[in-house]
Formats: sequence, C-alpha cells, structure tokens
Amino acid sequence: MKKLYLILLGAGLLALAAFYLFGGPLYALGKPAVSAVRVAYGQAGLTVPVSALCSDGGDHIYLLNSEQGYSRVIYTVSRAEVEIVSVLADGGAAVISSNDVKPCDRAVSGTSKPLADGDRVTLDSR
Repeated sequence: MKKLYLILLGAGLLALAAFYLFGGPLYALGKPAVSAVRVAYGQAGLTVPVSALCSDGGDHIYLLNSEQGYSRVIYTVSRAEVEIVSVLADGGAAVISSNDVKPCDRAVSGTSKPLADGDRVTLDSR
C-alpha cells in the first residue's frame, strides 16, 4: 500500500512539473493570435485602421478585452457593430460611428484564424 501512495505522489508531482513547464504553450495551442491597435479620436471622429474592419454580415470590428487570470492576462474578443462614415485620404484609416466603441479601445487589426464573438485569443507579441 505504501508503494502505491509513493507512485501516486510521484505521478502527481510529475504532472505538476509538466504543467508548470509546458502550461503556457498548451494554453496558447489552438487559440488565434491577434494583433491590436488603439481606436483614435481625431478631428473627423473615431478612426481605426482599415485592416481592423470586417464586413461579413454587416460592418463590424472586434474589440480586445482583457482580464487578469491567476497566472496570466486572458484576452477575449467582442464584436462591435460600426458604420463606416468615410475612408481618410491616405486610405489607411476609416472614420466610424458606433455607440459600442470608445476612444482608446483596442481593436483587432490582424488575426491568424477567423474570429467569433467571445473567442479567447492570444495577443501577438510582434
């Protein structure tokens, strides 16, 4: 009986060590990696890069939300419906109108996989 307890204790300690060493990469496995930009407020109104706009089933952007987890920051995305007012002369940014978007919100500008409302993602460090 004593050997069984020692084997179970060893297996438990080995599992803890494995999760400690490989927990981060295992968490990120399968989650889309996204890059984010800040929503700016300029003379024309709220502006976002054109790369942040999505138009499948209506114009929208994905906002990046964060919350502190036990050992890391957990990122989720939420869909915000927008109306494109105009595209700026440089073509790199669009002026939007939305009640859900505020200046300094973080908008997803690039993703490795298609997103849906409420998806958990990892923030690309590039």
